[in-house]
Amino acid sequence: MVDLSKFELIKQGAEARLYTGVFLEQEVMVKERFSKKYRHPELDATLTKDRHRSECRALLKCKSLGVPVPTMYMCDNETNLIIMERFKDAITVRDRINKLISEK
Repeated sequence: MVDLSKFELIKQGAEARLYTGVFLEQEVMVKERFSKKYRHPELDATLTKDRHRSECRALLKCKSLGVPVPTMYMCDNETNLIIMERFKDAITVRDRINKLISEK
């Protein structure tokens, strides 16, 4: 089990929190999917689990196709954590799209 108190929270969205820190002597990003209290517990567990597993599969598929995505170090299906390589000076897709729109 990963102790998230040793990591720094850098962003929180509607479905996940993103942390940064060190894991096995590597600079990493940790994505934690959390439950939504307004959803029915069984539905929430199913949706969270399915989305977590889909994201892990998508990262692996993209990596195998040569898409520049972070290397995944761990995908924990019990705690819904993904531990992945941290890209230095990376920007989010949203920031990139907004930049392209503003340049038009």
